[in-house]
Amino acid sequence: MHVPVQFGFSAVYGFSFAMILSLRPIMIVELFGLEKLSNSFGIMMMFYGLACLSGIPIAGILRDATNSYLVPFLFAGCTIILGGILLLIVPPILKRERRKAILLRRKLHQMKYQTAHSSKPS
Repeated sequence: MHVPVQFGFSAVYGFSFAMILSLRPIMIVELFGLEKLSNSFGIMMMFYGLACLSGIPIAGILRDATNSYLVPFLFAGCTIILGGILLLIVPPILKRERRKAILLRRKLHQMKYQTAHSSKPS
């Protein structure tokens, strides 16, 4: 009875994890653009590696300090929630920065146009 349940949970976990992996590049392109995909993906994977490298020792230190596994699990859950909150905050900031860049380009274009037309002899 337990074996089919374990297979079911394993299948759901596998499909869920595969969806997360396949959506990462799409999210990066949507947030930062296609021209920054390779750099953004590299930086993301660097931080992913640092988190994997430091997460286990931190969890061990918390477990040893509290003699309970509850605190490390709560810490891991809080970091996941913090990452989700940051993911909600980043798109509006990027949108505002893009608007600023567009306005700056328009202003520079207008200045070039005005200097080009004002320097013409009558």
